[in-house]
Amino acid sequence: MDRASGAVLHISSIPNEYGIGSFGQSDFDFVDFLVDTKQTYWQMLPLRLLMFR
Repeated sequence: MDRASGAVLHISSIPNEYGIGSFGQSDFDFVDFLVDTKQTYWQMLPLRLLMFR
């Protein structure tokens, strides 16, 4: 098995012109950064609540 690397980062944690939490150009820039640095994986955390009480 070949070695691989990546990042664990919630997509809404990426800073942008509105603070954090919105999906915008900085998210695409982050993906471009992952490609440029030859990262293999981006583990995204859940985008919604997992359960309600």
